[in-house]
Amino acid sequence: MLSPETLISISQWLTILPGIALIVFGLFGALMNLMIFSRQRFRKASSSQYILTQSIFDMITLSIALLAQVIVGGFGYPYLFSLQSICTFRNYVTLFSSQAALYSKCLIAFDTWASTSRHARIRQWTKLNRARFLILMNILFWMLASIPYGVFTKILLIRNVWQCTIAGPGILTYQAYFFVPCLILFMPLFSLSFFGYFSYVNMTRPTALAHIRQINRQLVRMVLVQIAVTVISFVPYGLQFIYSTVTANWQKSSQWIALDSLIVQMTRIGFFVNNTVEFYIYISQSNDVRFTFKRIMMNLKVIRGGNRVFSIDARIHNINTT
Repeated sequence: MLSPETLISISQWLTILPGIALIVFGLFGALMNLMIFSRQRFRKASSSQYILTQSIFDMITLSIALLAQVIVGGFGYPYLFSLQSICTFRNYVTLFSSQAALYSKCLIAFDTWASTSRHARIRQWTKLNRARFLILMNILFWMLASIPYGVFTKILLIRNVWQCTIAGPGILTYQAYFFVPCLILFMPLFSLSFFGYFSYVNMTRPTALAHIRQINRQLVRMVLVQIAVTVISFVPYGLQFIYSTVTANWQKSSQWIALDSLIVQMTRIGFFVNNTVEFYIYISQSNDVRFTFKRIMMNLKVIRGGNRVFSIDARIHNINTT
């Protein structure tokens, strides 16, 4: 059996290496989503509005929540949370942005189900004005629901390490028995599974083929793949949460505590996969997304090439004038 020191070292490296990779690839992917789905050929679709919103909150989550976890949990630099204001800001923004992004995925699943429905009243929910209303409600809800995690945030000495965490019996009970199991696990899993399954049923129903041809089938397909990846990634996090809740008051050895820390770090990093993979799912499932991405890359090359030509011409002009 590995020693506690070895387990802690493994936990740190599993936070540093995958964490940095997720930040780099995630920020690039979110930026590409913003550039692709803000183009005219995409932005008139209600699902594109949800994707744009999700990408913005993905960037915030990766830049603040995951980066802080890499610095503190990976490099072991706890002084980042030595100020109460920074600690409060980090906890509030982390919860707000991560849940706004997660429920944007639920809205994407809902939009996919509505757009493939044979009922005209349900398809009305794919209009842009209704999509923007749902986006606004999602943002406002999580702005308010995240307030307790800012108010009850404290800097505590836990296992000889200063940690930024919530404190208080009321908020801990609320988190353990309602907030995490209901709002973070059950509701998103139920929404994604329900709307994903019935979207697939709508797509494969023979009588619906005429209607489905009128919408972007590639968009529906890539959203279904995204739903499947999100649901699968929830399983380790859900199991770890159940285990941590059940064993919270157990007496544990130093080796057991180190092993728990390793498991927690792995599941947390795995959970951030949800904020990273969307662009790569879209580009693998949609010809339109691939085409637009190639156009963006070609335009960037043209701009860089034009800058080099301009700089060469400027140098020639300076030589001729001298």
